[in-house]
Amino acid sequence: AANPGSQLGDFIRWYSPRDWIEDEGLDQWGQPA
Repeated sequence: AANPGSQLGDFIRWYSPRDWIEDEGLDQWGQPA
């Protein structure tokens, strides 16, 4: 990983912001964000 210290959510927001739902409260796997 280029940035091993970064969180997966940060990567998803950068890589595919369309897929990031701010008010969902869960990540793409259904885990609490």
